[in-house]
Amino acid sequence: MTELEFINANPSNYGEGANVNLLYSSSVADPGVDNTPTAPFVIQGISIPFIAENGVDVSNALKEVKTLRFDFTNGVTELNITARQKKNGWYFLRTSPVTFNTLPTLVSIIGPGTAYEQNIYRYDNSNFIFLPYTQLSFINNDYNVLFNNASISKPNAVAQVVDRSTDAANPTNLLAILNQTATPAEIQNCSYTKVGIVNARYDGTKLNSGSIPGNDPALGLKEFKGSKHPIDASNDKISNINLADRDTISVYFNPLVSGSHPTKAVQTFPSGSNYLYEEQDNRFIRIVNSKVFSTEKGEIYSTDEFGVVNSVV
Repeated sequence: MTELEFINANPSNYGEGANVNLLYSSSVADPGVDNTPTAPFVIQGISIPFIAENGVDVSNALKEVKTLRFDFTNGVTELNITARQKKNGWYFLRTSPVTFNTLPTLVSIIGPGTAYEQNIYRYDNSNFIFLPYTQLSFINNDYNVLFNNASISKPNAVAQVVDRSTDAANPTNLLAILNQTATPAEIQNCSYTKVGIVNARYDGTKLNSGSIPGNDPALGLKEFKGSKHPIDASNDKISNINLADRDTISVYFNPLVSGSHPTKAVQTFPSGSNYLYEEQDNRFIRIVNSKVFSTEKGEIYSTDEFGVVNSVV
């Protein structure tokens, strides 16, 4: 019998009442007429029906079982489940290999003298232990609630309900709150302890790299036209260059926000403490130890070795 034939074979067809089929192999066979396998034998799988001999439905247990223990020719045998297939009335469970040396009693031969001849060996009255054993299906039960189908929230261990239905300033259950006897609030405990939730709701996040100042993970840059000059160039000479003779480039800076609503303002040109950038090969490079002339404002911005504006004239 091939493995596929074994998987599709109903174990109830091979014995009276509840019957379990073992899939085993042997690397050696007796070259006689019936090609009887010889020891050692290796268990590779097992087929178990949904209904046990005492009428108990064990299908839910077969979906969750990790280890099987049962009596066999070599004593108590333990099989670790590695995969499972649900069939019509039984489960086929693939197991880690387990070796045994003695076959049980030969009870019948199916199709003797044909290519499909099968020797049927049977071990009677074996007790099975399921580890773990579960009577209920784990899917969609009280211990495995699917996402978004809970009807009520879990009560909080600390937070309490504040009743402001009749008085916004003074809760009607203030005494119960002070005595720690008010109704627990239906707020998950992790709402105040889980880092991702706390940062998103209360603490917020910082937009900086944590290493080099100015290398923030997100930059919103503003552009203006200007010319770039050496740091030791004369301010008068820079300012007196004719526009037609000036080699202009696009200069970028990180605008700062000042004030608050409704008087909040965003910089339109650098004024100090800003970083200046130029674009090179699709990258923004800091303009360091240089002077930049703004053709619109007529201002000269001097930068230090970090590209920070430290002087505006």
